[in-house]
Amino acid sequence: MKIALLLLAVQAQETPTHCGHPCPARGSRGPTKNVHGWRKWKDLVHYHIAKNAGTTLRSVVTKRYGGLELHGPGKKAYGEYFNDAGRKWAGRYFVAMAREPTSKLMSQFFYVRASLGGDFGTWHRCVTFHEYVESKRARHNHQFSQLVAGSRLAACDPSHNVSYFKRPRHEAGITKAQDVCKGGAAVLKSRILEILRQPRLFVGLVEDFDASLVSLQRETGLPDATYCHKRTTKGALNKPRHLTEDTRHASSRRNELDEIFYEAAREVHAWKRCCYGVDDAAVADFRRKNLEFQHSTGCHVIHDRKQKGLDNRTVGDPNWHGRGTDQYGAKCAALDPRKYALPGDSDQWRPKEDWCPPSSKLVDGDCVPRASV
Repeated sequence: MKIALLLLAVQAQETPTHCGHPCPARGSRGPTKNVHGWRKWKDLVHYHIAKNAGTTLRSVVTKRYGGLELHGPGKKAYGEYFNDAGRKWAGRYFVAMAREPTSKLMSQFFYVRASLGGDFGTWHRCVTFHEYVESKRARHNHQFSQLVAGSRLAACDPSHNVSYFKRPRHEAGITKAQDVCKGGAAVLKSRILEILRQPRLFVGLVEDFDASLVSLQRETGLPDATYCHKRTTKGALNKPRHLTEDTRHASSRRNELDEIFYEAAREVHAWKRCCYGVDDAAVADFRRKNLEFQHSTGCHVIHDRKQKGLDNRTVGDPNWHGRGTDQYGAKCAALDPRKYALPGDSDQWRPKEDWCPPSSKLVDGDCVPRASV
């Protein structure tokens, strides 16, 4: 009897509920251990989501521990791998990052402005960030499409069919929660929470990156997660605080699924910090070690030199565009109006629904003249 009570007490310590949800036992969610030492970390899979600190995370998961990286347009949605019964993915452990949706869009926008040439790069220099958000080219709801699509609808499908979330189309206009989940936003968020809490998946936060890596270490047993910060651009006004209220609102409306996803990711991140005791002191200690690592390797200098610079008075300003300028004006005018549309080209420019001409403003789904608003 005493032994049984002792076992129950130990189990209770391993799965505390004071964090708002039963915690997993430490080490129970990490890669499968074997006799090959560090080679056990080859079970790690870096699910690289563009502009979510993926290059930095790659330096830890794939470069240091030999994990596999899934990246690029050819990779499937996470749920399709997770539901794959094939031996290739059985027991794999997926690692990814979530990011505040508007911040992610800004990072994508400025990355193209700084790094890409040709008509695609030119187009991004011909428009403002607000116009980009309202265009067919922005990666709206991209994190939802990456980490939620391919998973079972579950409570979102009251008919109990074996059905799965589909990837939302960026160019198809605004996708709302009720478009993908019959229960609406609340039920959709609950389902996303279930997905993010499932075994063999770790999703941290870009905005709390160091704490995320400490949680990753404690969840998986990784001995070292120090890193070099690898950025692709510098000098841009790439924080949401540099946007107008209208632009922030437009971004949130077009990313409703990502907004729900990010809110759920924040809850899961806070839950794991609580479960693994990742307090401010632990994060400060990690940052001290990481600073020592960066200076000992010199990577804080080397990688900074490889960044693409942006003049924040022009291409680094989210409100700037190249139309009418000597440098980009002719290039903007020469873009193929069917493939690379610019504002004023109506259906070639915006998604199919809910856009208004500059003289009007969208109010409750209707275009109302600004003078009457």
